[in-house]
Formats: sequence, structure tokens, C-alpha cells
Amino acid sequence: MKSNWFDRWIFESYQPTVQGLALFRIFASLLILFFLMPDATYYFDLASFPDDFFTPPPGPMMFFDSFPPAWVFFLIHGLLALSWICILFGYKTQIASIAAAIFMLILLGFIFSIGKVNHQMLIIILPLLMAFSNWGGAYSLDAHLSGKRAKANGWTLTLLALFIGFMMFTAGVPKILGGWLDIDTFATKGHLLNQYFVRGRTELLSGYMVSMNLPWMWGMLDWATVIFETGFLIAVLRAGWTRLFVSFAVFFHFSTMLTLNIAFLVN
Repeated sequence: MKSNWFDRWIFESYQPTVQGLALFRIFASLLILFFLMPDATYYFDLASFPDDFFTPPPGPMMFFDSFPPAWVFFLIHGLLALSWICILFGYKTQIASIAAAIFMLILLGFIFSIGKVNHQMLIIILPLLMAFSNWGGAYSLDAHLSGKRAKANGWTLTLLALFIGFMMFTAGVPKILGGWLDIDTFATKGHLLNQYFVRGRTELLSGYMVSMNLPWMWGMLDWATVIFETGFLIAVLRAGWTRLFVSFAVFFHFSTMLTLNIAFLVN
């Protein structure tokens, strides 16, 4: 019997329906298949890099000492697409979900082995966790073929929220160490000016924001960003708080796109 606080938090914070998880499965599959698949044209460049360029980040990529041939990348890419198609239609959903995570980990691992690491771990974590949620229990070939009534596992959403909270927290802590809470500097405006004048990202609302001379607003944005990102990890203790922070995160990253011209589509 689950009676202590930790068990209740893990197992009872979220009580999704199988149908709700299935809709999430379909949406996530379409999003990744149409927008978030790795750029296949990049594989020719990776395969042509000399071994000296291979500097893998800590993890399984350290077992390799060079980039594989291009055909290996295309093979893994094809298997990744096939895995997500299986997830979309709910065929062998658990196996396909685990396979999608593994194939994405391999591809991103090689892509990140030239030194540039992007924030895309959520694409790997998502199918790996949801493989155990029974998100293939409805609106799927698995449900049609088995004829059994599946049970939704809400603990997977708790862990997903925890991973998201930790990822946001790791984005907030460096800002604290970097002086974002210093009342004499405006870190947000500094990033805006760098994007606008150095990188030439002058589209959307960036020009309007550059001309805005409101010190109190820039200071407030610095503090609000740090509080939001570090507070995410605390918010995962309550499902309601997490939903609020996730909803705010949508507007946060959308406003970042409008002002800094940085699109966080994955987030």
C-alpha cells in the first residue's frame, strides 16, 4: 500500500487516461517526424570529418574513436523514422519507443561529437519514459490486436516532469553564477544586443526591444528568468505547479523567439 509522501508523489501526482496518453503519443510522433528529425544532409559532412575532429561528450559515444561511414548514419536515420512511425500507429509501441530513444541517442551522440552540444536530450528521454506508460494502449494497432484493456501508468509523467525540472534548473544555476542577479547589470539586454548587433538577428520584435530603455524592466526580466528556471525543479513536487510552469514555459520560449530570434521548438 502506497502511504508515504514519496510514493504518493511518484504514483498519484498524475492520473492520466489511456486515451489521453494515446493522443499525446500521436501528437509527439507527428511533431518529431515532421519537425524534429535530424537533418539527413548533415551525415555526409560527419562521415567526411577526419578522426581528429571526433571529440565525443561523456557517455556511450566515448566507446567509438571515429565517425562511421555515411551509409551507417542513413541506416540509423531510417530505423529512427520507422520507430516513430510504429509509435504513431501504435504497433509494438513499447519496443518502438525504446528503439527510437536508442537510435536518437546514437545519432545525436555523433552529431554532438564535433564539440557543439544542443539541448535536445528531451527527445531521447520522452520515448524512453513513455515506453512504460502504456501510451500505446488506445487508438493503436496494439490495442486493436490484443483486445485487452490497458492501464495508464502516471508515474512516467512524474519522472518526465522531474527531468524537465532538472534541465531547467541546470539552465538557471549558471545564470546565478554568471551574475544575472546583479542589480547593476542587465544580462537579458546583453544577450539581446549580442543577437541583434553581432549575430545580425534583427527580425520580429528585436528592433523594438533594443530601443527600449527601461532599466527596471531589464532587471525584472533577469530575476524573473532565474526564478522561473530554478523554480521549475521545486514545481515538480505538485502536478498543479508543474502544469503552471509548463504553460508559462510555452510563453517564455515564444517570447524568446520573438525578441532574441532564438527558436526553441523542442522545448
